[in-house]
Amino acid sequence: MRILISPQGFKGTLTGQSAANAIAEGARRVFPDSYLDLVPIADGGHGSLEVLAHPLGASIRKSKVIGPYGKLVFANWGVSQDKKTAVLEMAEASGLVHAKKKHLDPWTATTFGTGQLIRKALDLGCNKILIGLGGSATMDAGAGALQALKAMLTGKEGNQISYGPRGLLDLEHIDISQLPESVLQAKILLITDVNNPLCGKNGSSAIYGPQKGALEKDIPLFDKALNNFAQVLDKDLGIQVNGIPGMGAAGGLAAGMSVIGAKITWGAKMICDLLKIDDHIRKADLVITGEGRIDKQTLFNKAPLEIAARSVALKTPCLGIGGSIENGIEEFNQYGFLELEPTIKNTDPVPNFEDSYQKLVDASERICYKALNGGYLIIK
Repeated sequence: MRILISPQGFKGTLTGQSAANAIAEGARRVFPDSYLDLVPIADGGHGSLEVLAHPLGASIRKSKVIGPYGKLVFANWGVSQDKKTAVLEMAEASGLVHAKKKHLDPWTATTFGTGQLIRKALDLGCNKILIGLGGSATMDAGAGALQALKAMLTGKEGNQISYGPRGLLDLEHIDISQLPESVLQAKILLITDVNNPLCGKNGSSAIYGPQKGALEKDIPLFDKALNNFAQVLDKDLGIQVNGIPGMGAAGGLAAGMSVIGAKITWGAKMICDLLKIDDHIRKADLVITGEGRIDKQTLFNKAPLEIAARSVALKTPCLGIGGSIENGIEEFNQYGFLELEPTIKNTDPVPNFEDSYQKLVDASERICYKALNGGYLIIK
């Protein structure tokens, strides 16, 4: 028997590889003689660098850049063996991972460090850059990244605007005449799992602002800042970003990167294609996937759902494990999950790494027993 184990990271506790190892340990208890094929996945959020680096044979580098709150941070990024493709996770430079919960400052948070990583990749000779957009601390519409790439974003007096949404409120002009040719010629793919627009009730600040420290009363002002960026972008460069799905990803980084021709790609599909996940599913008798929480958000461009959908298409049973599972999600069966299993109850506290690993091992064992007794396993 062959089992494909293809989870994404369990946010805050386990990486994709650690989650795969735990699921494998539990599956081995039920199917001791099975062949276990471990292929961790991602969808553009946390863990994308680790997942993307493997098929590209990329080496991981560490660079010092300006973090979201103006202090220097170390950011990991990857470079393929031929030095033509770079893999970035914007959270490494501009993410909430660098924030202290009581010291979030969404008004000045900048993507400047992400722009610095792009420059480092281009200076190395890379002509293709993959950027995972999850986990950002920013809502500056990518203005900081553009500044790092030598774009001029100026206010009334002709001076560069300050970092963050506060600076966007003062923005009057965008000049890209000083951008290096390598920036404009590079192929940049933005990997995301969200399709929110830049502005409005479903926009970047309204949906994701609170988790970045934005007060509810300030959301309209953040939205005004992002909308001003969009208006100036249209006025000066003829680039329209308002109303386009995905432009609100990573605090609007996708909108800013459109200035240099970056394209959005839906993370789960792109990464599954890169990993040739269909080939792994075809060989498998059973597929097990999962993530930190399975809820209604999982239905929107999330990696576990992509795995389940492909498993259905290839007539292979698929099981899902969530760190927790939202109540009332029976509809998940129609999307391809034959069984779902939580590692903890919704009322339980979030466990630490050691507890998370063991609870995932135990959940894997439980769901594999369900599969064994479910009558739908057909050994290929």
